[in-house]
Amino acid sequence: MIFLILGGILLAAVIAGVLYQRRGTRADALRYPPPGRLVEVQGRRYHVQEMGSGEPLVVLESGIASSSISWHFVREGVSAFSKVLSYDRAGYGWSDARLEPRTAEQLTAELMDLLNAAGHSGPCVLVGHSFGGILVRLFAQRYPHVVAGLVLVDPLDPEEFLTMDARKRRMLAGGVALSRWGALLARLGVVRFALARMMAGSRWLPRSIGLAASGGPGMSVIERILGQLQKLPEATWTPIRAHWCQPKSFVTMAGHLRQLPESVGAIDDGAPVAAPLITLSAGDASPHRLARQDALAAQSPAGAHRLAKRSTHWIQLDEPELIVEAVREVIAIHRRRPSAGGGTV
Repeated sequence: MIFLILGGILLAAVIAGVLYQRRGTRADALRYPPPGRLVEVQGRRYHVQEMGSGEPLVVLESGIASSSISWHFVREGVSAFSKVLSYDRAGYGWSDARLEPRTAEQLTAELMDLLNAAGHSGPCVLVGHSFGGILVRLFAQRYPHVVAGLVLVDPLDPEEFLTMDARKRRMLAGGVALSRWGALLARLGVVRFALARMMAGSRWLPRSIGLAASGGPGMSVIERILGQLQKLPEATWTPIRAHWCQPKSFVTMAGHLRQLPESVGAIDDGAPVAAPLITLSAGDASPHRLARQDALAAQSPAGAHRLAKRSTHWIQLDEPELIVEAVREVIAIHRRRPSAGGGTV
């Protein structure tokens, strides 16, 4: 009898959580409409936000678990001298999810399709943060005729995931499992409730939920992400929270992490880079990482490596002006080239 009672209570709690999540998702869609436009690509809608005017087009590519919101300061700065486009990869932010594996090959092909569908022609300067650095490097290797330059913002080093020891493999597998578990909790409304309490200033209740639900690291990961993104204007915090209440965000992150070794393996790590390239490293980067970034910059005849001394991994939030100036410099180099004008995206 006691098991029937407990089962009934559990079922009621699950139903209540699902209904709470559905109501909240509908309310979020009304409260936080996309600030840009939705562009359809192969039956899926992608959120694209454009500012400014002029050529070449500057395309901002986010990190592995970030949306277009993370580029707020850089987008504002670059729009003063060129047209800039930020977007949400499929499954993040305001973009629809896709079923295809989240490999770098697939993601760069989707970006190319998106640029075509959005009506953008001419050369592009690509700016990639972290995992986004892998994507823009691969994009430049696959579509060199439309790349005017690259700016890499504390980019992920392919070396880190090409030869992984047992500890790193466990860490990556744990991240995939944690993301999948987060998707389940999001469907049940648990993530929504915990983040609502966290944004309201509570710490012990969300942390208790995280400890009970994920063995500890779950809420700490989300707290670190939100802690960084709270450097953005306060008006952006609630849309970010709303996005991370959605199961698709966690499912997409699991897909990115699961395919990470294949994604970094797609890069020809030592290939020359014809376009101008500037790479920026965080202030706490290790000597080995700095040496790797020096070598990467040397692959371009117009390459440079700079240190963002006051920045964490999120340079676009700590010192966005460094990225804006790097973009300005790459554009100036491109415009001085006799072949400037590029092809069609």
